[in-house]
Amino acid sequence: MGIIRTVTGDIEPDALGVCLPHEHLLGIPPEPYNTSDSDLVLDDVEASLQEAKDLRGSGVDSLVEMTPIDYQRNPTGLRYISEKSRLQI
Repeated sequence: MGIIRTVTGDIEPDALGVCLPHEHLLGIPPEPYNTSDSDLVLDDVEASLQEAKDLRGSGVDSLVEMTPIDYQRNPTGLRYISEKSRLQI
């Protein structure tokens, strides 16, 4: 059987639990989108942490973070969120 790679390390597939398959926690779109629609900018780590905690509290164990590379991915922020929320990302 395979593994699932998370921002805090690899897990076994049976440890995935309830998983949201396509989410975005952090990311800033490239120009001109980052200035034309502020709803597309997800750069507040603490706000995203609270969202992750809320998800975890509602029974979600994991999520697949689908932010594309040109949206300024933030792996350090994602790891922080995962560690503080106990949500597997």
